[in-house]
This record gives sequence, structure tokens and C-alpha cells, in this order.
Amino acid sequence: MLGCKFAIAIFNGVVVVGVPHDDDNGVDSGSVYVFDINRCYADCDTNGQLNLFDYICFGNAYANGCP
Repeated sequence: MLGCKFAIAIFNGVVVVGVPHDDDNGVDSGSVYVFDINRCYADCDTNGQLNLFDYICFGNAYANGCP
């Protein structure tokens, strides 16, 4: 087969990649790969960046045995 064809879907932190002619389970059986891309646990304010607030928040949680 020439080229590489695949499909990607992303929803709520989950990435699904479909490969129609992948031969992992027989000739042209296809495959689906699922990836969970959740946020960093230390990002307390969920803004996608680690900053001083996150450091303090995570440190307090760790000191209290929460994480």
C-alpha cells in the first residue's frame, strides 16, 4: 500500500487514531489506538501552565497527603 492513511478524533482529552489497513490482527484488519491526554496533575487552576499558584497548591496538597 502506498502512503499512510489514518483518521484522528479528539474529544474531552481522549485521542482516537484509526488505521484502516493495519495488519496487526490479520491482513487489512485495521487497528484503533486510544490515548488519554489528561492535564498535568500539578496544574491546580487548569490553565495549561505551571505557575507559582500551582506550585503552592500542589505543595499544600502533598503536605496534607492528598495527591
